[in-house]
This record gives sequence, structure tokens and C-alpha cells, in this order.
Amino acid sequence: MTDSPFSIHTTSFAIGLAIGLVITLYFLISSNLQKRQLRKEVKRQKQMLQDRLEVELQSTAAMKDKIKDLEELNNNLQQSLQNLSQKASRAELQQLAVYQKAIDILTAQSPGFGPAWQNALENSRQEIGQFTKGVKPFIRNIVKGVFPEEID
Repeated sequence: MTDSPFSIHTTSFAIGLAIGLVITLYFLISSNLQKRQLRKEVKRQKQMLQDRLEVELQSTAAMKDKIKDLEELNNNLQQSLQNLSQKASRAELQQLAVYQKAIDILTAQSPGFGPAWQNALENSRQEIGQFTKGVKPFIRNIVKGVFPEEID
């Protein structure tokens, strides 16, 4: 058998072509696997982004609701503050009670207005003073601390 130069070249060409095809096939399969992995990664990242957006949307809605509730509470507290600032103080109420008691005594003893008024005013101050000093106010303050909404 004679080896002709054409057959050597054909054999070399066939071997080179086979090696090239194997390498090409390897890179094709490798790139296809990488492509699949990247698609999976992109899909996973999209899902994570969607989940995060849903969580942020829920938390934003919850925060808006909380802000609305706090604004409503703030308005209610402002109205309560305005109402409380218009109420008479304890000292004013005591002074009014003194005057009312004096007027009641004066109407009962009305021969002369001037001395009777002074006498009635002093008597009513003493009576009201008894409510602020001594055992009765002490007990009332203790009970008021325990049941503040029931006793005024």
C-alpha cells in the first residue's frame, strides 16, 4: 500500500476536523448550560424583585394607615386640649362655691346687706376650707386616685 500524499492530507484533515467538531460541540453544550443557568438566575431575581415590591407596597399602605390614624388622634387631642383650656380651674370653682354659699346664707339672713354679706362670705370660706384640710379631703384624694373617673 502506498501512501499517497493525498491520503495523508485527507487523514490529517479528517482528524483535525473531528477535533474541531468535538471542541465546537463542547463549547456549544457549555454555552447552552450557562444560558440555562442565567435564565434561571434572571427568573429568580425577577421573583425576588416582585416579592420585595409587594412587601414594600404593603408596608407603605400600613404606614399610610398609621399616619392617618395618628393625624386623627392628633386632631382629637387638639380639640380636647382646647376644651380643657376653656374649663374653670379648681381655685376658680372653689371661689364660685364660696360665693354661692355666701349668697345662700345672705338670702337666709337678709336684714342688712353689707355686714351680712361679709359674715356670710367668711362662713362660707370656713366651710369650704374644711373640705381642703383635714381627714375628709385626704380620704377623698386617696379614693380619687383609685377611682378617678367616678369621684370629682
